[in-house]
Amino acid sequence: MTIPPYDDWFDSYHEDVEAALTAAFEAAAIAVDPSLARTEAHKLAVKFAETHAGDLLKLDGDLSMAATTRNNVKGAVADAIEKGLGLGDLKKAIRQSNAFSKERASITARTETAIAHGQGSHDAAISSGRNMKRWITQGSGCDICDGNEGDGDIGIDDTFSSGDDTIPAHPNCECNVRYFHG
Repeated sequence: MTIPPYDDWFDSYHEDVEAALTAAFEAAAIAVDPSLARTEAHKLAVKFAETHAGDLLKLDGDLSMAATTRNNVKGAVADAIEKGLGLGDLKKAIRQSNAFSKERASITARTETAIAHGQGSHDAAISSGRNMKRWITQGSGCDICDGNEGDGDIGIDDTFSSGDDTIPAHPNCECNVRYFHG
């Protein structure tokens, strides 16, 4: 498989990324509010996915995977030059970096699904008139998430101590936010 140049990532991958984000958002929204019309959940999900896919795939996007990958490769090249490494060593360093690793792909997929789940749950909770939320950790011992859970019950429009409205608080976060009427 040939990876397209960074500036072509949006054109090459946006449909797949949008479809995955739409599905995750929609499922979360309906799980939080089963009475939410599927057409309304889908409309909200598509709006989120169209915006968020651009943030991930465009070079100037807020969460640009292309820019992150480019920076990882630049760092590997700079390190190889500084150490006087040859081409073979540079190839190995790039393969072993997180720029193209299976681990990075897994973490990215998990994190992006969590973002869609979090935003879908949040939007559905607001739509159903819920006004409170609580961070629920998965016992990972993460200081950021433990702090958010320590915030207890807060207003739906408030941010947790990490500065986040909803999950995830960091890449690979496995927490959840519960919404309720207070």
